[in-house]
Amino acid sequence: RAAFYMYDYTIHNLIERYAGENPVHFFFRNRGRAHLRGLELEAQLDLPAGFAVALAGQIERGESVDDDLPLHDIPPESLNLQLRKAFGPAFVQARGVIYANDDHPGPTERARPGYGLLDLGAGYSFAEFFELQAYVRNVLDKAYLITPDARATLAPGISASFTGFVRF
Repeated sequence: RAAFYMYDYTIHNLIERYAGENPVHFFFRNRGRAHLRGLELEAQLDLPAGFAVALAGQIERGESVDDDLPLHDIPPESLNLQLRKAFGPAFVQARGVIYANDDHPGPTERARPGYGLLDLGAGYSFAEFFELQAYVRNVLDKAYLITPDARATLAPGISASFTGFVRF
């Protein structure tokens, strides 16, 4: 399975959040026209012996038409690779993602260096209606800003979740 997306939008009357003189206060204004364009690629491949690979990548740009300044909330380029192995009703998986430098921050954002993350997971289906899954995120305890916002804090580091799913 594979998918490729390419988009090129012109947005009229974009409403933008911006900081006032006091960085605690934010305001909204009509930014005017904006141009948003990007490319996304997704591919999934089932391999022999219960293995599966998924790959995703994206590049996106957004600027105001009037002054060519970057827009808010445009993510940096990223590449995501996931490897999964099924063992009958169970699975294990590893997911790595690389984010490029964010050199085009919006008006209330800051530039951020690139970083990479590694997540590990496993699951088991006890029956067709009940499954348990466990994930450890940011296994390498990479420090990175949780958002591009000028007041953002560091992401929480290593975290784990244990989830049960019931299907009706």
